[in-house]
Amino acid sequence: MAAAEHPSASSRGLALVVGLRAVVAATVVGLAAGVCAQRADTAAAWLGELTSYAGPWLLIAAAAGILASSRREAATRGAALLLAGVASYYVTFVAAGQGHAPLVAFAWLVAAIVLGPAIGAAGHLACRMPFAAAALAGVLAGEALFVTLERVHPARWSIVAFDALAALAIVTVVPADAGRRRRALVLLAPAAVMGLLIPLCGGLLLRALLP
Repeated sequence: MAAAEHPSASSRGLALVVGLRAVVAATVVGLAAGVCAQRADTAAAWLGELTSYAGPWLLIAAAAGILASSRREAATRGAALLLAGVASYYVTFVAAGQGHAPLVAFAWLVAAIVLGPAIGAAGHLACRMPFAAAALAGVLAGEALFVTLERVHPARWSIVAFDALAALAIVTVVPADAGRRRRALVLLAPAAVMGLLIPLCGGLLLRALLP
């Protein structure tokens, strides 16, 4: 009996090691992304606007999910990456002497905990489920619509272009076959309308938290 159970125990141990490595890798990527994003804030106006919105963060968290071997691993990767990214961004922000924003940092940490697993899992499912691909692309397209409707600083067009191209790439490249890509493309328009609600609500929350 012990001999029969040994291979199963070994498989579980190997899966645990692989899973831990994946989480550590996602955490390292998140830490690096957070530092780079904070540095980009002062490098150039268009680059700072690009890294200050959700689109690039969503894309790297979804990519971590796409590369995962299971939905659970994808969800864990997404959460680890975004949590590490938010934490390193605000630690770098404070270390650079740019002030303190504890309420805003807390709001982003909560968003990472809530949305990170969902984004990672959606990325994992996007290859075979058109709805998941459309949902991710819809969030990006919704953010692009929101920034366009704001009509503010011209540098923000960098995030509009990024989100639009990333949304189009998700629905035309990620799904596994032409049929799934067509269905994802059809679902993109209603998903974008729903995605518009996220920055609208998030913008109201951030305005309430900012001094």
